[in-house]
Amino acid sequence: MYTIHPGKHRDEFLFSVCGFVIVRIALIFNHNFMPLFGFTSSMSRYQKPLKTKEIKKIVSRVSILTLDRKEEELVENEIDKARGSDGKISLRQIEEVLRRLFSKKQISRSDKKKLMEHFEDYFNKKFGDST
Repeated sequence: MYTIHPGKHRDEFLFSVCGFVIVRIALIFNHNFMPLFGFTSSMSRYQKPLKTKEIKKIVSRVSILTLDRKEEELVENEIDKARGSDGKISLRQIEEVLRRLFSKKQISRSDKKKLMEHFEDYFNKKFGDST
């Protein structure tokens, strides 16, 4: 016969709470730390046309006040190089370029974040979404 032990429900409850906590920790880690290790991001991989003059406009020191002239030119050139021969690039590719520049300490974390926000805004306005 099957008997219910006094602590069985408590054990099931603790097990489910532990499972929930582990899942939450995994999601937080995934969202915050996986990009640091170069793993895939949630950014769109679909390439959209982006002209060099638009890159310069988005990256300009007027938009990103903390960029100096050298950093501005570096970001512009790296994103321009990352575009395909057809002049298209995805948000994921832009994010990878900015992550690489940040990891080499060529731009600051705040510049990387601000630049990504500006590119996302541009893609949203120009193409209706960030995909």
